[in-house]
Order: sequence, then C-alpha cells, then structure tokens
Amino acid sequence: HLKYSLKNLVNRYRPSHALYPSDPRTRATIDRLLQFDLGSLYRSISDYVSPIFFGKAMDGLKEDKLKETLDLFDSMAAKERFLCGERYRPSHALYPSDPRTRATIDRLLQFDLGSLYRSISDYVSPLFFGKAMDGLKEDKLKETLDLFDSMVAKERFLCGDDLSLADISIIAGLSLLEATDYPLSRWMNACKWMDGVKDRLKDFYEEINAKAIENTRQYVEFLRDKRDIKTDIKPDK
Repeated sequence: HLKYSLKNLVNRYRPSHALYPSDPRTRATIDRLLQFDLGSLYRSISDYVSPIFFGKAMDGLKEDKLKETLDLFDSMAAKERFLCGERYRPSHALYPSDPRTRATIDRLLQFDLGSLYRSISDYVSPLFFGKAMDGLKEDKLKETLDLFDSMVAKERFLCGDDLSLADISIIAGLSLLEATDYPLSRWMNACKWMDGVKDRLKDFYEEINAKAIENTRQYVEFLRDKRDIKTDIKPDK
C-alpha cells in the first residue's frame, strides 16, 4: 500500500521525474515492475524470512517459492540488463547499435550469466564458507569451460576483432578462478583470449581487476590457512 501511495504522490506533486518519467510506455513498465515486486518478489522474501523474527523454523516450501521468484527475476534482469544503456547511450563501441552485433553480445551475456559465471560461482562459493569443493560442480565447470574454449578458438575477441561488453563481463567472472589459483592452462584458447583482453584494456584492467584478484587471492589463502589450523587441532583426551 505504501508503494501505491508513493506512486500517487509522485503523480500528484511531481508528474515527471527521471526515476518515474511521464512517458506512458515507460511509466507503465515501471508500474508493472512495482506490482511484480509488491505481489511476488517482496512477498516471497517476506514469507520466507519472517519466521526468523518470531523464533520459528524456516519453511522449505516457502524457500522453493522464493527460489522460483528469484529465478524469474534473474531472467528479467538479464533481459533488461542494458535498458539504461539503450536509453542514455544508445550506441557505443562496446555495445554497438547494429542489431546483429547487439544480438550476439546479448546472447553471450546470457551465456555468461546463465552458464559460465553460474558454474564458476557454484564451484568456488563453498571455499568462502569453509566447505569442501564439490567434484560434480567441478565437472560442470569443466564442461562449460570446454564450450567457452571452443567459442574463442578462431576470433581475437568474442565478437571478432573488436572488444565488447561480453568480453569484459566474461573476463570478470573468470578472474574469480584466477583468484583461487584454479588451473586454466588446459584451455589454451581461453587463456590466449584472456591475455588479449587484458592487453587491450591495459591500465584499466590493472587498476580495476588485477588488484581485486590479488586481494581476493590473499583472502582465499587466509581462509585456507584458517581451515588447515582447525583441521590440525586434535581433541583433548
């Protein structure tokens, strides 16, 4: 109700704003998304989390419902990922307005979000929670890396000779494997592609990504040492 009241206040006192434009199509889209938030996303979050505040156990069925809603939102976010970019910067060398090139980049970003980065995250995440790595998830990761290796076998970059948003997005995900010292040498085409992207980005990569990789690597080493210490502790007799 608060959200609907807020919308009415905006309509009355600020009929047009960059966050809530008066353009009918844009406003209708925002209204639809607010209804989705109020009626589905936030409700499923609230239904799942609320028992914590009353000292009750979490409900598995409500968690399933939450996961379904998050999956839906994830697909919506992927679809609308460059909504702002299309509006405020309709054409850029990294995301050209040419329909075929843009469609290729969108497809690659979907592949990154739904397959490559997901398999990386699924495999690496347990490390940050002190848990053992999952062999089955590593097998899935290897399969996805095999596919990606074949994708970059013939071209300098993912869309040919020109760097694109897809290259930047994917190398950011692969950086997580570098930070955990995962052996990537088996995928020679992917390694060659990574070197090419790093060389093209040069100082930008060094400033934004290389330092983050080193910081993450140090943190991973800290977690590993901490886990080894706990493993070495013997119970008192």
